[in-house]
Amino acid sequence: MIRSRQSGFSLLEVLFALAVLALSMSGALYVTSTQLNAQYYLQQHTVARWVAENALTQIRLQPGRLSGASQSGYVEQMGERWFWKALVTPAGQTSLKRIEVSVFKGSKATGSSVYQLTGFDR
Repeated sequence: MIRSRQSGFSLLEVLFALAVLALSMSGALYVTSTQLNAQYYLQQHTVARWVAENALTQIRLQPGRLSGASQSGYVEQMGERWFWKALVTPAGQTSLKRIEVSVFKGSKATGSSVYQLTGFDR
């Protein structure tokens, strides 16, 4: 009686290969998820910086711009609404004014700001 030897993989070998594949895929998904979160944070931070720089420029270009202690407004940027608030204070013993602009996501200043920018003007 001659027995033929079957070629192929055993069930245990297939299960082990699937386990290795599942572990490597979960690692790839984790890296992808982390990269997407970082990209979203950077996008929000960049847009908030644009909003802050635009608000600071608007304040500097207004006639009598530094007479009030604070100003605020909101803008649409990249399909989202952003609220900014600027506080104008004297900068020490000089005639300079310090302008602090805080940017919040949404229609009002709730929670912590996404970005803060400080500028100086005469």
